Amino acid sequence: MTKALILISFLILKAHIMGQPYKLQSPNEILLSIEKLKVTGTVLYVAAHPDDENTAMLSYFAKGRLFHTAYLSLTRGDGGQNLIGREKWEEIGVIRTRELLEARKIDGAVQFFTSAVDFGYSKSVDETLTYWNEQELLKDMVYIIRYLKPDLIITRFPPSNAETHGHHLTSAALAVKAFNLSNNPEFEPVSAEKYGIWQPLRIYWNRWLRTDSEKEMADRLLNVNIGEYNTLLSKSYSEIAAESRTQHKSQGFGAGGRRGDEANYFEYLDGAKAEKDILEGIDFSWSRIKGAEAIPGIVDEIIRKFDVRTPSAVVSELVKLYSAISLLPRNHITKRKSEEVKSIIKSCLGLWAEAISPEEYLVKGQKTKLNFTIVNRSGEQVKLKSVSSAFTARNNYDVMLADNKPFSVSPEFKLPDDASLTNKYWLENERKGEMFNIPERGYLLYPDNNPEFTVTAEIEINGTLIEYNIPVYNRIVDRVEGEVYRSVIVRPEVILSTDEPVLLSKDGEYKNVTIHLESVTPGVSGRLRLVNSEDKNDVIELGEVTFANGEKNYDFTKSLTIKGSKRKKYDIEFITAGGVFNRTMKVIDYPHFPKQHVFTKSRITFVLSDVRTGTGKVAYIQGSGDDIPKFLTQLGVEIEEVEYNALSEEFLKEFRTVIFGIRAFNVIDNPDKKHNILNEYIANGGNVIFQYLTVDTKTNKIGPYPFKIGRQRVTDEDMLPSFLDEKSALLASPNKIGIDDFRGWVQEKGLYFASEFSSEFTTPVKIADKGETESGGVLITAKYGKGSITYTGFSFFRQLPAGVEGAVKLLLNLIYRENQ
Repeated sequence: MTKALILISFLILKAHIMGQPYKLQSPNEILLSIEKLKVTGTVLYVAAHPDDENTAMLSYFAKGRLFHTAYLSLTRGDGGQNLIGREKWEEIGVIRTRELLEARKIDGAVQFFTSAVDFGYSKSVDETLTYWNEQELLKDMVYIIRYLKPDLIITRFPPSNAETHGHHLTSAALAVKAFNLSNNPEFEPVSAEKYGIWQPLRIYWNRWLRTDSEKEMADRLLNVNIGEYNTLLSKSYSEIAAESRTQHKSQGFGAGGRRGDEANYFEYLDGAKAEKDILEGIDFSWSRIKGAEAIPGIVDEIIRKFDVRTPSAVVSELVKLYSAISLLPRNHITKRKSEEVKSIIKSCLGLWAEAISPEEYLVKGQKTKLNFTIVNRSGEQVKLKSVSSAFTARNNYDVMLADNKPFSVSPEFKLPDDASLTNKYWLENERKGEMFNIPERGYLLYPDNNPEFTVTAEIEINGTLIEYNIPVYNRIVDRVEGEVYRSVIVRPEVILSTDEPVLLSKDGEYKNVTIHLESVTPGVSGRLRLVNSEDKNDVIELGEVTFANGEKNYDFTKSLTIKGSKRKKYDIEFITAGGVFNRTMKVIDYPHFPKQHVFTKSRITFVLSDVRTGTGKVAYIQGSGDDIPKFLTQLGVEIEEVEYNALSEEFLKEFRTVIFGIRAFNVIDNPDKKHNILNEYIANGGNVIFQYLTVDTKTNKIGPYPFKIGRQRVTDEDMLPSFLDEKSALLASPNKIGIDDFRGWVQEKGLYFASEFSSEFTTPVKIADKGETESGGVLITAKYGKGSITYTGFSFFRQLPAGVEGAVKLLLNLIYRENQ
């Protein structure tokens, strides 16, 4: 799709085109949606990350008070952990974006983001705003507020004076500022002109009451009952919230439903103060729309006539309502209500429409044929007038859709020769620091890319024309999952990838560097090369590549010598008669959301590490998942990934060191069962290293001596440690470690330090963020029998993929320590 067409699709095609094919509502859900037509109010909930939102509050307003309810997450959670895979940074941001969208399908709210990047943990508003551009972020928020026009804004966190993530406090502090700026026409004038200025009535904090002293405030605060039972849905809002929150699977946020009354509280921040009800003083009726006096009566009549056994009986009245709304002034309310009515009509008719592409992946200039099918599963008179798209001619049909009789057509279309890749819009451009460089603020109105292709079906009911935008999908039938719909993706003709985008070497020799090429068209030939990302004159010609006839995959392997600077980053390019190809495609495929694709520059970074290794085998037991073993392998470490259940006294004899991956005892079930075996291994001369654990471990038995996990961390990568024991072998062998080895680390430096530990442990270094007390809990180590145990909060899982030499040295010293 061309750039212009992409922009058009983002700015005008919002209704009914996100996610899988439209899910028709049940009769009870239809009735609730009809009742919602009477309510014109909007609530905006604001926080910092995916999973920060109070899903019970969202479901209460969306499905209880029937307000248009939105959640604005400042970030996509790019700096978060991943308990279901090894994706990090931008890729975990894509996962958490989709998890939020799945959550919104359940709690009934809609989703928005700003251009802020989650750069990792922060301890204050001031620290956060050294990374985020405050003015640009406020413009993002004001843009969204003016578009949504919320009557009420609720923050998840207070703007100050709380012990929580700096991003959390910043989200509230900026929400209050945006609340006051949205009515200023001179601030962010683009949205002021496009959507008009807006002043929400009030902004409150969704306050928590955790301590006894806080609970004493309850009588002085506004509250709502999120445990209220919705008879149409047969669930309480807190039960709906649990289902919604459980979609945050990458963060391990599976939740159980709560039943019974449960109060949630609000504390005043700004605007008109409410006395008894958080919504008091808000006119959320149709009286706020000039000429809409008749609308509530029409809706009441539809409710009166609605029969759960024959929902289609109210279609004629719904069409009249649709026509009546279309005659009203066009604004944010009438536009939204028109789309709501269209959705209800679709469900009442049992109208199913789908557009299927035979291919999941397309390339520019490709021709294909769509299979479009529409079924009216009611006795109502529905006529298909036309089917069209941006890539096909308008086809007029004027066909009456008989009850439960599918009507199908197969129009052909050709993808434009200048089509762009189907990439996440916030990842298309290089970031500006810790802010995504999005093409324009209009993109912020959409939490994810709209489907690349849509078909517009125009139907006629009782002389009224209604258009539905139908996403084009590729559909397969899986023997296990059944019917699976997949987005149609525009990809490059040739995709390049490497097994290891970062390669570490002790001597500048990189053996068997493999580049994978995947071509849509067999028989392609071209020239493969590496181009230095910073010095375009530094080019390494790798050789000619020709795909054999019928072959679409080619692996190119070559050993390279890269000397000079310690770090060199190269773009991988494949030059053919059809152009230059330099993209890799990352597929993110989990069962709880639709398959995702991320296209990035195909790059490889060579890192020359002046480090020394030792001898002996190393066992690595994965926790929530990290890539440390492959980087150690590159440096010549003889490492084997093993299962925790495989550990036995005999099995462990062949290993000098056992390393536990990040959060191992947070995710391994029943870790106690191998406790005695591990202790015996240490006593006999073995070396055990635990990388960071969070406070909710599945056992308190971690090694032979007791210690507790705390929450202290160092978020400032530039902070340097103090050496408590400069003679420690951990700082001397096989690599001499000095203060300079702690420079050049990436954010964050360490997390979840040991807070309490027995006297057997020693602490070679201590560290803290500025203004905090230094802690030796970042690295504690103890002898036990002939061996040793170490716990470390240093973030090796971040540092090794970044090629940080000092972190590599320290980890190698932990691995090859000499036990007595």
